[in-house]
Formats: sequence, structure tokens, C-alpha cells
Amino acid sequence: MGQHAAVLATLKTLGERNPAALPLAAPLMVEAATASGRTSEAHGLLQAHYKQAPSLDVLESLVVMEAADASTSGSARQRYVEHLDKERSLVAAAKWLATEKLEHEEFHPQVQRALEHAVKPLTRYRCAACGFEARQHFWQCPGCQTWDSYPARRVEEL
Repeated sequence: MGQHAAVLATLKTLGERNPAALPLAAPLMVEAATASGRTSEAHGLLQAHYKQAPSLDVLESLVVMEAADASTSGSARQRYVEHLDKERSLVAAAKWLATEKLEHEEFHPQVQRALEHAVKPLTRYRCAACGFEARQHFWQCPGCQTWDSYPARRVEEL
């Protein structure tokens, strides 16, 4: 409806009241901040949240924001490396490798496809009650119908 500043304010409040849910809202926050011209505010908030609780979704949102800013070229690579220093993450390693030049460059597409295939199950959300996995987050599990049983973290982060 074009109320991007209001959306950003609501998501900021969400991050303050329920920081564990912010990774779910991070991509929407980037979209609202970009549309309202308040990217530096959202970037600061996401960066502060990431320092408190590193998460793949917040990391990816920071990478997207920084990719749109010409002054931060090459920061995606650095972000993934820093994440790997904090967390063992095959997902972050695959994304980092996508930005790298390999010694045998002709094999890079095959290696990248293999890694992307291996990490696909790790990027899902899993119901804590029944184990049902899905690519998107659900407030009510489609498998067992339990409410609020999906942690706001990817399978790899659990």
C-alpha cells in the first residue's frame, strides 16, 4: 500500500520486542528500508542484531543491502568469511565459495552445484513438535497443526 516507513517502524518494534523473530522479518525490512530511503537505519539495526545473534537470514539481508551500495563492494565475501569464523555453516561456506575464484576454474560450476544441492535441506525450518520441514516458516505446522512450533532459525542453526 506504499506505507514503507510504517512497515519499517513496525518491523523495528518487532525486533525490539521479539528479537528471535527478526530473522524472519529481515528480508521484508530490507525491502521496506529501500523503498522508504532509510537503508542506513535498517542496516544499522540488522548489523546490531547480527552481532547479538548471528543468523543466516540476517546475514543474507545484510549482504543484499551491501550489494546495492557501491561503496561496500566485495563485502559479501568478507561477511561470509566473518560468519564462518563465528559459526560452522555449510550454507555460508557455499555462498562464500560462489564469490571465490578457484584454482581450477573449469570445475567451479560443478562444485558449486554440488554444494547448493547439499545445503538445500539445511536452509529449511523444522517443527519442534513433529519434525515436519518446510522451505518457509509457518506459525502453525502443516504436519501436526501445532501453533508456534517452528523456531525462527534454519535447520543448520539449531
